[in-house]
Amino acid sequence: MSQIIAVGIGSFFGGISRYIFGVIVVKNISISFPISTLFINIFGCLLFGFLVNHELLNDSNLLLKEFLLIGFLGGFTTFSAFSYEFLFLFQRNQVQTAIIYSTVSIILGGLAIYIGIKLNQIYSN
Repeated sequence: MSQIIAVGIGSFFGGISRYIFGVIVVKNISISFPISTLFINIFGCLLFGFLVNHELLNDSNLLLKEFLLIGFLGGFTTFSAFSYEFLFLFQRNQVQTAIIYSTVSIILGGLAIYIGIKLNQIYSN
């Protein structure tokens, strides 16, 4: 139960951090490119990469690890987990699987968003 609470609290703070950062960037940079999302995703990947094997997050600190990696960074960005899984496959010489995984994830993710938008339009009318 404590693991669920740790992940939930981490997600709460990650989501709020993402929102606040997005608001700050949108107010200060006026371009049509989604720069805040790009930065959040890249920064989240940097944090994930830094923390995933950090000595602070060993098995004796499982709650802290789950709070930060699953909770906070999951709330901040899920792109970090996707990128880590891609790299994990790539480093194990599963290059074809990594390419298929990333391609399918991007295409199906975009398709799912499109379908969701269309379903919303259908049920809203």
